[in-house]
Amino acid sequence: MRLILRAAAFVAAALLLNSASTAGVAQETAPAAPRPAPTLDEFLAEPAMSAMEISPSGRYVAYARAAGAQRSIVIYDLETDKVVKVVNGLEESGVSYNWLHWKDDRRLLISYTVVRLHRRGDATQGEVHQIDVGAGIISTDREQPGQVLLLGATDAVNRYQIHKGQVIDLLDDDPDHILMMAYNKRDKPAAWRVNVLTGVGEIVEQGSGRTDAFETDRTGRIVARWDSGERRGGWVALMVKTPGSGEYVEAFRMRPKDIRALPDLEFVAPTDKPGQLYALVKPKDPSEGDTVAVRVYDFNTRSLGPVLWRHAQYDAAGVITAPNSDAFAGACFTDDIYRCEFTDPAMAATYRGLANYFPDRAVVPVSHSKDRSRTILRVTAPDQPGTYYLYDWKKKEVRELGTSRPHLTGRLGRMERVSWKAADGTTLNGYLTVPPGAPAGRLPLVVMPHGGPEARDSFTYNMWAQFLATRGYAVFQPNFRGSSGFGRRFAEAGYGQWGKRMQDDVESGVQSLIDGGRVDAGRMCMFGASYGGYVALYAGAARPDRYRCIASFAGVSDLADSVDRDCRYFGRDSATCAYWQRSIGDPASQRAQLDALSPVKLADAYRAPVLLVHGDNDYIVEADQSRAMERALKRAGKPVKLVILPESGHSGWTEERMRVALSELDAFLRPHLGRAG
Repeated sequence: MRLILRAAAFVAAALLLNSASTAGVAQETAPAAPRPAPTLDEFLAEPAMSAMEISPSGRYVAYARAAGAQRSIVIYDLETDKVVKVVNGLEESGVSYNWLHWKDDRRLLISYTVVRLHRRGDATQGEVHQIDVGAGIISTDREQPGQVLLLGATDAVNRYQIHKGQVIDLLDDDPDHILMMAYNKRDKPAAWRVNVLTGVGEIVEQGSGRTDAFETDRTGRIVARWDSGERRGGWVALMVKTPGSGEYVEAFRMRPKDIRALPDLEFVAPTDKPGQLYALVKPKDPSEGDTVAVRVYDFNTRSLGPVLWRHAQYDAAGVITAPNSDAFAGACFTDDIYRCEFTDPAMAATYRGLANYFPDRAVVPVSHSKDRSRTILRVTAPDQPGTYYLYDWKKKEVRELGTSRPHLTGRLGRMERVSWKAADGTTLNGYLTVPPGAPAGRLPLVVMPHGGPEARDSFTYNMWAQFLATRGYAVFQPNFRGSSGFGRRFAEAGYGQWGKRMQDDVESGVQSLIDGGRVDAGRMCMFGASYGGYVALYAGAARPDRYRCIASFAGVSDLADSVDRDCRYFGRDSATCAYWQRSIGDPASQRAQLDALSPVKLADAYRAPVLLVHGDNDYIVEADQSRAMERALKRAGKPVKLVILPESGHSGWTEERMRVALSELDAFLRPHLGRAG
């Protein structure tokens, strides 16, 4: 299912917010008295409320509810303010709900995933198996309890690729059917047209033995498929369906990691014309502009159309389409928070009204009634993980429905925007989160550079930052050159600058906080994950006088080895190899320079103790990077601890693994930083 921000949420010409209701959907209001810092379990708990959807009539809302190990779907009547139905059909640990969608007021389509941990050996060992239980239908009628499981809903699949039970298209114009992907009797993937009343399906498109997914246009017609293979480390190919003959022709082929490293084109929504999809496209050269733009990809001609929208400073992050037509209506981006611009002046005025009503909050419409008279809004902020509101266009009224994590309300740190000048005069920005009720004066600091490096931090809720802030530390998240979201030039300014310009940008930001009297220069540690882990490790060697401790999660320690491994695995002629040679450097001609910037080669310079955490199934940054760092530090006689998380990858760690990682981090920081005050 594509998550598309639709312009139907903004059909009114002006927004008159003259009343507000705080009535919630079966949730308590937060107490006014100060509360203790949230526990680790409270941070890791599943959202109490998520995936909220309003019914076509606007009378009902449905949402996923978590209470301890119990996972439920709740249907709530907005007119009577009563719960209509609670379905507890999935009562096992590890259930998460992906999305909800109403077919009509009597039938609710749900998609959910189950993750089971099968233990073996002692408590630290185990193997995770992920099972896609696909989709089901819940009836709102009281006399029809439970749910109907749809095609493929009980089939187990391997933990790396989920094929069975995937929903391809919700077919909004067909009230009784959806498109799903599942295997046929010969165990080959196919697209099925499934009846949501009976759960029975029929094949409408047969994939190849290599097919992983299908793409559809606004009519629900299949226009392309994604195939994959295992040769030379694996590849994926976009196969475009030829109009008339129905045959598939390969449009382009890439290896899986090429897509992660080079997100040049991302399909985000169907257009108003069959055979076309909106795409976010990264410019290939300066003649195409500097920022990611919205364009149309035509599967009939296998070509990109002209730019529909581009922000002068920030990369496009989403597309807005008009109700019922899917015509282009605007696009979204992130400066500090997620914002949208519209082609229609009235819609733009409406959005500004909402933004003014919720200052410094990201306001995203997530669902609307069929007649557009009611809209569900999800509002987020650094101290607000997500609160749902109902806006009634006829009554001109905003009503709070509930929050995703009510147990964190009033207990989180305060995030501030900060800016500073780099050594060459470039203005950079980032964020400083201070502990709740922090006293005046200099605070102990955790510097937390983001991963990527082509990623970015924003003015929003960050579990890692808030966990550390509620432990008594200020947390600094810098957007250094090399970060994404600010255009091509800003991102490419980090190429070849690992340990150099990007590192200097972080350090100049830290110095600005010291000079401004915000943080205690004698109580600072650095913690990062992935590329951020490299930044932390290099800081331990390059600035041994500055940081009292260093923590790296899944971090790179040996630059030449990291590039060499990718180039060997994916091929010297692969886009992946070329990307990392540009981003980091080419070991064939620059090994000495890369070694001089690799923390594993600089262990003798360390003074601060080091914590290393790594998943043993990490194929993005292999765990050997942390193992080698541990060996180097031990040989140099430096204090180091390595924690390997079994059956864990680069990210997406289970709740159990996250608990281990955060507990280790908390225990590691405490003796070196103390607490605020």
